[in-house]
Amino acid sequence: MPYTPEESKVVLRHLYQVYGENLWGPYGFYDAFNPDENWFADSYLAIDQGPIINMIENYRSGILWLSFMSNPEIDPALTAIGFTEDITSTDDNHSKKFTWTLYPTISDGHLAINIDQENQNVQWSIDIIDALGKKIPFHKYSTNGFQFAVNVDESFSGWAWVFITDNFHFSEAKSVWIN
Repeated sequence: MPYTPEESKVVLRHLYQVYGENLWGPYGFYDAFNPDENWFADSYLAIDQGPIINMIENYRSGILWLSFMSNPEIDPALTAIGFTEDITSTDDNHSKKFTWTLYPTISDGHLAINIDQENQNVQWSIDIIDALGKKIPFHKYSTNGFQFAVNVDESFSGWAWVFITDNFHFSEAKSVWIN
């Protein structure tokens, strides 16, 4: 539910209204069903029931995620295993279009990024991610609001993805070989 709340509510309402008591009992949804075979389980599977209620509460208040993430051990553990912030947006209304080019220079870890955009109120952000999903350190120098010179950490060599966001909304990613 927290990921697709409107769509999830439509599906839940449909399942409840169409299959009713065949799919739903005193403890929630039954374990499984196959409407093509007119087969409905009459048992529950605890491993399914726990996440259902947790995800509903996370949709409602976020309290479980907030409580978990407030533990001081979590942030260093996520960093240690290479988790990175999700910079993609699920904002379907974000429709600003622009084009951009990415030019690697030869064998020195430098990139040139040019963004064709006339809106002066845009805050551009660049992230470079390796094949394992880890952020690659780099220095960014803006030559003006839409042209950037990027120097990637010299210890990195390989395929990477350059992500451009504007005003904190994911816009596009391009792959590049950095040597």
